[in-house]
Amino acid sequence: MRDRHKSRWLQGCRLTLSALALGQFTAGPVLAQDWDHHGGHETRTPIKHVIVIIGENRSFDHVFATYVPERRDQSVFNLLSQGIVKLDAGKNAIPGPNFEMAHQQAAMDNGPNDAFLLSPPKQNFPKDQLPSPLVGGPKVSYIPNKCGSSPITTCEASLVLAQQSESGLPSEYYQYLLSGGTGQTSQTPDQRISNVSTLPAGPFQLTNADGMPYDSYSASPVHRFYQMWQQLNCNHSSASRDNPSGCGGNLFAWVEVTVAPAPTVRRSPRTSPPTIRRRRRPRVKARRRSASTTCRRATCPTSPRSRRNTR
Repeated sequence: MRDRHKSRWLQGCRLTLSALALGQFTAGPVLAQDWDHHGGHETRTPIKHVIVIIGENRSFDHVFATYVPERRDQSVFNLLSQGIVKLDAGKNAIPGPNFEMAHQQAAMDNGPNDAFLLSPPKQNFPKDQLPSPLVGGPKVSYIPNKCGSSPITTCEASLVLAQQSESGLPSEYYQYLLSGGTGQTSQTPDQRISNVSTLPAGPFQLTNADGMPYDSYSASPVHRFYQMWQQLNCNHSSASRDNPSGCGGNLFAWVEVTVAPAPTVRRSPRTSPPTIRRRRRPRVKARRRSASTTCRRATCPTSPRSRRNTR
């Protein structure tokens, strides 16, 4: 009896293995056809998170502020999804219903005895408008024109020089090192930016189809340790469950137009009231950081230096 049960069990195993082997021949082509139907790019499991690494002088919103996922079941955390900006009929970013979340302010200097403050007293800009972003970058290109009066964009000698000056770029990218010049005088309001003199005090679109294409040079942001912290405007008293860092990210524009390399004032033509920022080494107490060193949203309405600028 025992041998009979063992024999039946072995026979069942053989039948099961035979069915699995046969299934490979019948189901395999169907799965292969389905893979080919989708171009061979389907993933085995749904992608839940995508991590994007942004290079120097950019933020996520600088590149993807108005990105909209193709599929409805996908989402992205950017200025558009938060309602800080919205798109007009021409797909240009304009202030949205939650624009106040990224509102930029000016800070106050209380005189010669005022210490450097990471979170100074604040007030609105005049008319609640940003100081005009200034021109930065070369008029034509950082690469010399080796062809005299001929346009540098058609100069093969300059293209060769561009290839020698930078390594690791895709071969088709070097042509853009010859273009993107500002065509304007440095440190003047950048006329390529739409409504440059009447920008609301918050994020704005840097690129446009007419004067600021994606290969354009623009001004560089502040590259100093304490000033970069001051831009974030972090204060423990502002910490909350939704913003545990206590950082408001609302002094980018003010730091950009007031930071100076010497005891002088460097202002854009529209900066008032006068905001003097002395280059003084901060006191030890001012160097203390908040509990979290991550800003809720690094909104940056002044122009970072990058060759592909979207804001």
